[in-house]
Amino acid sequence: KQFTARDMVSRWDVIEAHSRATSSHFLRAVLSSGGRVERAQRTHRQEYYERCDIPQTIKDHNTDLKRWQNTYNTVRPHQALEYRTPLQKLQEFGILTNVPPPSVSHMS
Repeated sequence: KQFTARDMVSRWDVIEAHSRATSSHFLRAVLSSGGRVERAQRTHRQEYYERCDIPQTIKDHNTDLKRWQNTYNTVRPHQALEYRTPLQKLQEFGILTNVPPPSVSHMS
């Protein structure tokens, strides 16, 4: 089961998979918001799960999800952000100014 948390302003997502559909482990780390997270889940389903081979173990799946999360947050333009990335949005606010460029992309 994948869990997603989203910063509503920048659209920055944090994604993790767990073997059970309980959110207690994930919710300890982040808080999320309903409808917008559901929209994020749809994007992740369409652009990651439907296009990529999913690893068989949770550990490998989470490693792969971290690469997708990096692509989603730092490479992929978002229409709702006027075709900027969440990273660019955060940089506009003076947050995350020294983030290295992404090294791996699921979009290539």
